[in-house]
Amino acid sequence: MISNDKISKIDEYSSKLRGRLGGNIPIEFEHREVEIKGYQFYLCVENPLTQNKMISIFLPKDYDLMIDHNIYPDCSIKLFVHDYTDESENENYTNKNINKSSLTPFSIVNGDDLGLIRIGDSPRLLQDENYYFEKIEEDGYNFLMQIDEDYYSDNTLNGDYPLGYGAIYIYSKKEDIIVGFFQFG
Repeated sequence: MISNDKISKIDEYSSKLRGRLGGNIPIEFEHREVEIKGYQFYLCVENPLTQNKMISIFLPKDYDLMIDHNIYPDCSIKLFVHDYTDESENENYTNKNINKSSLTPFSIVNGDDLGLIRIGDSPRLLQDENYYFEKIEEDGYNFLMQIDEDYYSDNTLNGDYPLGYGAIYIYSKKEDIIVGFFQFG
């Protein structure tokens, strides 16, 4: 079976790769702390829709808030599209349970090879319930990619799974990219 999906995998940290899981916030957010108050940095990855742009994702520090507000239009996970910037020295938003790792550039998948981040035509849902995606699709958004905790490497975490062994589903409408919902195990 040939797939048009693209994936990004976790790799040993290298400052030469732009995408990363964990670590400190990108420098971009040192002047945007009001927007990320109460959140922890999760990852940044190259934007698959716009060259030389990045997507950064922040998770609420309050896990219950994330559980209670997990579906569009009230999803508490924050996503920002921004220019590439280096990692800052600011540790105030660092999730200490995640070991900083690089994310490989996206590559086309042949067969069922999967990675932490998958770009594709349709999501691979943990729970196949319409209420997760009905409203966002009604509003004209299409599935773009997902981030699935099932594909962490063995040394990615020092503690609990930040998403409760779950997945984030990201949608787009032209250049507008948002978190549609997240599901947990």
